[in-house]
Amino acid sequence: MAVKILALGHGVTKNWHNKKVSLVNSWHFANNSEGFIDYNGKKIRVEKGDVYILPYTVDYKLSQSEKLYNHSYLCFIDLNSMCFNEIVIIKKDDSLLYKTALYIKELIESISPLHHEGFYALMDFTDNLPEIKLIENLMEYFILNIFMNDKKIKDKAVSEALLYIHKHYTEKITIDDIASRVFLNKNYFIKKFRDIIGMTPYEYITELRIGTVKTLSQSGLSVIEASERAGFSTTASYYRAVKNSKG
Repeated sequence: MAVKILALGHGVTKNWHNKKVSLVNSWHFANNSEGFIDYNGKKIRVEKGDVYILPYTVDYKLSQSEKLYNHSYLCFIDLNSMCFNEIVIIKKDDSLLYKTALYIKELIESISPLHHEGFYALMDFTDNLPEIKLIENLMEYFILNIFMNDKKIKDKAVSEALLYIHKHYTEKITIDDIASRVFLNKNYFIKKFRDIIGMTPYEYITELRIGTVKTLSQSGLSVIEASERAGFSTTASYYRAVKNSKG
């Protein structure tokens, strides 16, 4: 699982703010309020119905244009860290991406009781609620589609390959398996993937695994355990991958 939910909730607050925490990103849905994000010397308007992701890698300041700010939110770790170098805002429209955001919002509200003004509802997920797993899967889809839109990836085979890779990269997967799933010859698939993404499928999977090890290590796991969870067969193979990495 590339996305790990840490907390979620919905409701209103008098002082809309977001404390920056290492490795933790925030996803917000502006229910029926408006506000502003000061970022890179610009003031970005958040309109009713907007969805926005605030990455931990970016410095920003939040403010509200109304007395109370009504929103649904979740805090999460993205092990891939592939698209969070800037604030992402999804405007209200009829796209599948926005509909996915609406569904995430509905799931948050279904399992999180409405909290009071200025109070964030942290949840204990030790019971492994199926809704949490569903939200994590939807967030993976959400993030990957932002990545593909940003890279202007329109090729259906490569898009499907990316979806499969991000779902299974911590497992033992082969390039033959991926190519067969998108109904392409292996060599042709590798060339097409490299032309669009800028690296081979193998290099891409390796970079995802390296990024996951770094994130897990920063969160407290040993390199041995982190490399195993990320999909490396041994710690030595992880260090070899880092040595040969283009990142």
